[in-house]
Amino acid sequence: MSEKRRLSDANEAGSQRPSTPESRLTADVAALSLQATPKSQGSGSFTASGGFTSTRVQEVWPWIAGDIEKHDTCSFDTVLEYLLGRVHKGSTPPGCLEKVLQAVLPIANSAKVRQGLENRKAVSVEAERYAPFVGTFNDALAQQLKNLSIPGEDFLPANQLDVLFCRNAEKTVTSDYTSPSGELLRTVRKPDLILTTIHAACRCYDIESGAGRVFEAATRQPPDNFTWHDILSFVEMKIYSKIALSALPSKYGTSLEYARTSPR
Repeated sequence: MSEKRRLSDANEAGSQRPSTPESRLTADVAALSLQATPKSQGSGSFTASGGFTSTRVQEVWPWIAGDIEKHDTCSFDTVLEYLLGRVHKGSTPPGCLEKVLQAVLPIANSAKVRQGLENRKAVSVEAERYAPFVGTFNDALAQQLKNLSIPGEDFLPANQLDVLFCRNAEKTVTSDYTSPSGELLRTVRKPDLILTTIHAACRCYDIESGAGRVFEAATRQPPDNFTWHDILSFVEMKIYSKIALSALPSKYGTSLEYARTSPR
């Protein structure tokens, strides 16, 4: 495996920036004894959670250094504007983001969502946060946001794929593949939570039918294993320091609303 090296700025790195290497790390991977996504590898799992607001390191693996040196930044509102543009028919009109944010505020401020967030905040053990997160976000995503309409806006039809979050935690997700050099490699991970389809969840929880039963079961560990083909996205929860989390605001607003009404 390549040695770690010091980070440099983009100009210093020049055209010799390292890129993610081909998969030739079978011996090293076996030695790592991976459990979920270990912070020891200097990866994105070592982030702002449980008291960490920043992580400063002097040396990282070369392929990670390349990603860091080529990074760019933008505001979260810019990300939201881009995502709206992907689902809006034609160009996104001025004020569309504010209108959408205002439309979802009643969901964010609903008693059910706030209680779920309070339940998640109240526990300091990582595994005990899984069920409140899954239950709260599934309720908001599948039950409330799915049929939300924005008057005066022309969005593309909603995707008919029914999705939900599921607990995965101690269940492995395995994939076998052949590297460019012809080696047979295996990837094994244990993501804490996954975003998947109701069809895949029914299979893993051994439920023949009934969306209500699936949403209830999703907060628990599945008896069967998901495959990589089932996973649309995944969530990793990391708690490195047991601290008291700040109280929820009395009422959620939007950053755009705050910027417009706050004193300069």
